[in-house]
Amino acid sequence: MKITGRIKEQFKLENGKYVVPAPLEDKLTRSRYVSQVFLYGDNKPFNVVLIVPEITEVRTWADNLGLDYQNDDKILMELDEVQGLLSKELLEAGASVKSYEKPQKWTYSLDLFSAENHLLTPKMSLRRNNIWKLYGEQILSLYSNDSNGIRMKHHNPDEVSNMPNMK
Repeated sequence: MKITGRIKEQFKLENGKYVVPAPLEDKLTRSRYVSQVFLYGDNKPFNVVLIVPEITEVRTWADNLGLDYQNDDKILMELDEVQGLLSKELLEAGASVKSYEKPQKWTYSLDLFSAENHLLTPKMSLRRNNIWKLYGEQILSLYSNDSNGIRMKHHNPDEVSNMPNMK
């Protein structure tokens, strides 16, 4: 007999606090600049997040500011202005959650999660194990002091309060 279905829908941080990722992920994806989110923090000191940006919106925002990214989305995502924008969006989206639930760092993927790449179920729910298998190393690097070039960015709200928002 094989049991299928959901594995636990919550995880425990190092400090013993439980986090239910789905409601927080939903809040974070309400930004027009964020398409998909995967929150992680199982047995770790804090939560981190893998985001898939809504790249069309991010490009439009960057074009309106006259940012030069040579039509290369990787270059676009490495720009301080874009990282500041996305950090601001994540901070604003997480403003209403408990402090221990807020992600402290983030990284990104330009590849959408889909049923075709087995990262979403047919009902469009995250396949957390599959996402972890594909992005686990990138996510774990966020907990390291030396990120080996993997993007980790968490801005102080004061640093991003002056960022143009174009909403």
